[in-house]
Amino acid sequence: MTEPDERPFFLWTLFQQLRRRGFALGPEEYEAVRSALHAGFGWSSRRELREVCSTLWAKSRDERAVVAALFDQHVTNWDLDAGAVGTDGELWPVTGEGPMPDGLDLVSPEQEPEDLVPQMASMGGLPPLTLSEMPALAYQHVFLPQYPVSFRAVAQAWRRLRWPVREGPATELDVDATIQRRCDLGVVSPPVLRPRRRNRAKLLLLVDRQGSMAPFHSYVDEVCRAIRGAGRLRQVDLFYFHDTPLEGADSSVLEPLRGQLFPSLDPVLAEVPTLTQGTLMSDPELMSPISMRDVVSEHGRGAAVVILGDGGAARGRYDVLRLLDTVAFLKGAKQWSDRLVWLNPLPPAAWPGSTAAEIARHVPMFPMDRDGMYRAVNVLRGQPFALEKPLTVGAW
Repeated sequence: MTEPDERPFFLWTLFQQLRRRGFALGPEEYEAVRSALHAGFGWSSRRELREVCSTLWAKSRDERAVVAALFDQHVTNWDLDAGAVGTDGELWPVTGEGPMPDGLDLVSPEQEPEDLVPQMASMGGLPPLTLSEMPALAYQHVFLPQYPVSFRAVAQAWRRLRWPVREGPATELDVDATIQRRCDLGVVSPPVLRPRRRNRAKLLLLVDRQGSMAPFHSYVDEVCRAIRGAGRLRQVDLFYFHDTPLEGADSSVLEPLRGQLFPSLDPVLAEVPTLTQGTLMSDPELMSPISMRDVVSEHGRGAAVVILGDGGAARGRYDVLRLLDTVAFLKGAKQWSDRLVWLNPLPPAAWPGSTAAEIARHVPMFPMDRDGMYRAVNVLRGQPFALEKPLTVGAW
């Protein structure tokens, strides 16, 4: 068997790099990979070793990509077709039978990294290779997007949105009803079954696209992908708009506010008409329009509504016409959905002085971070939220 021309794998380094990138890994996960190696998995080829790490440490497709990228950085070509070679020159089978090769000293997670003196598996009778003696990598960085909230954290937050309803075949034992039936009949009777609880939560995502939202496209896409792919909701529908969901509200109601530099809608809030006509877009390029009425009839009834947009906070502008169209849409939306929140990619400190600050007076608005998403889900689950100027239900 030929000797490997590159250095062996260092498990602890890969484990630490994944933890630095927000992977939920602990001693149990580290021990799982060590146990797999001791069982003989991952020794036959570099690809098999990568699959072992990806299977045990990655929980999604994106996480598997991160593991693969870091694996390629920290693990050199380690292709052992017949098995590992111990220091005595004998082949060690990859089936896990017999002891591990001499010189393989995997690091215990209880040890502190600064106290570690990494030793690599000795191949072909060569002396162990320390980390300081290894040649430099061809590249030193793995550039991966680091969002304010990870894919897993977004999924965990939105899995809390549950509207359980019993439906489907009766397969679950109803203990109380079974006991009551036997007490009423006085004899042994068949058990009472009932349908299982299923999550009936539906979500309608309306996403502001292009313009001032362009810098947040990748983060918003990641959030929407996590909600749709791992939120475990019954139905999630996604549509796009630019600046305001609908446009064209009657601006004549603003006549009493003429001459004011930053007019508030409070004096004419009751007169703001309900905006129900218009189109949304079914694609992020804003090229495929769809009628708002079709969206409501097919996707909106009984669904919670989440609007993702900056509301003008990205540029710090106050636009009274944009505010008018947004408020008119919100008044109409409250007719077909009593659960509505707004997620803003900018922190609350950036809202004052912009249209977003006024919108936040009429609809629950939260920053698009972990805490903001949990609070938004709480509101959609029915938790009361105080608004300065709540909107009345418009006529649809």
